[in-house]
This record gives sequence, C-alpha cells and structure tokens, in this order.
Amino acid sequence: IYRTESSYALDFVCQKELGESSYRKVDFSKLTDEIKEKNINDVRRMIEIDKKLKIIDYYDELRRMSTCEWSDVTWNSKMLDVILLREAKQKGIILPSKHYGEGIEIEETFEGAYRRCDTGLYKNIWKLDLSSAYPMAIINFCLDIANIRQNEGITINRVRFYQNSGALLPTIAQKLINKKDILKKQLKSTNPGTEEYKDLQTKYDAIKAVVNSLFGVCGLKIFRLFDYKVAASITFL
Repeated sequence: IYRTESSYALDFVCQKELGESSYRKVDFSKLTDEIKEKNINDVRRMIEIDKKLKIIDYYDELRRMSTCEWSDVTWNSKMLDVILLREAKQKGIILPSKHYGEGIEIEETFEGAYRRCDTGLYKNIWKLDLSSAYPMAIINFCLDIANIRQNEGITINRVRFYQNSGALLPTIAQKLINKKDILKKQLKSTNPGTEEYKDLQTKYDAIKAVVNSLFGVCGLKIFRLFDYKVAASITFL
C-alpha cells in the first residue's frame, strides 16, 4: 500500500500500474465535454487501480480486525489502542487514560537495532531475516510496562522484567502472530492468482502491518502504555 514513487499523479500511477498511455492535455479554463470525459475517465482509472491493488479492501480489513473507525485506519497506533482496550476489558484490567503527550518530559532516548560491521572483504555471508523479530521479543521476554519490577525477573538492558506472559502486550502480540501464521499457511495452500488468494493476501498484509507496529507504539509518547524502557529493551535484544 505504501510505496515510494517518483510521482503520485494519477496519470503517472496509471501508466505504471495499468499500462495506460498518458491522458491528453485538457484545458480547464472552460467547462466543456472534454473536461467531463476526463473526469469520468479519472474515476474509471481509480476503480481499476483499486481492483488491482485492493486498497479499500486492505483498509477495510484493518478496520474489521481492530474494530476501529474508518477515520483511524491510517493510524496504526489508534488501531492498536482499540485492540489494547478490548483485551484489557476481557482481562479486567483498568488502563490509564490516554494522555496525548501532555506533561511528558522524556530525558532518555533509545536506539534502533543495529549490528557493528567492520570494513573489509568477507566471503560466505549469510543474510537472515527473522520473522516478526520485535513482536517475538515482546512475547519471549514478556516485555510490558506492567512487568517492570525492581527486584524480580530477568535483566534486559539494565531493566528487570517479571516473566508474566499474561501481560497485555505479550498477549496481544501472541494473538496477532497466531492469526498471521494461520493466514500464511492458508496462502501457501491456495492457488496464486485466484480471488481467494488475493483476499488472503490482503488479510495477511493487514495483520502484518499491525503486528509490526507493536514496537513503534512502545516508543510513542501518546500511546497508553508508553515506556521508553520497553522500546529500548526490544531493540537491545
């Protein structure tokens, strides 16, 4: 859905995605039949783009999965907030009010994950891609603001985390990853190119986008469970 393009003009996108030639220049200084034809054609092209890329279906899947409003589907933090509230209600947990960042002074920062690389020629290099690395760190090490303790638990990046897998973030991460894994298996057993496959791919892309946002919201100061220590511990691992 989110792509970096040299231009986002409809004409350019249609040339790339639909293989259509550039539409002729139209004089917009006067209301003519030519302008009406162009407007009708623009609507047709937008429909064809959506049929190919399933943009509306993608955002509708996000809305249905998180039970949020249409106005929130471009904000992963808002979708996760709704999921968080729903899970907290089921567990009987009272969450803090959303503070929208007011009154929060953050003196410490956290780094993104990286590995040192020395210059030189290397042979037999392996490139490994860990599936859902950040969400799995939340699950495997029970990273949650409620699990931060003074004198019990395991130490990660100078922070002690009590190993309670029933905390909200590990629970949500596990549920989302379970759904993602089920969709991935269904994709592998479905014939590519079919409508069923396209629908499954849309569902998979949607849940993948949400689960991969779990790390980001931990470092977002307007998030209900914001704590830089949790975010820093994820990238530390």
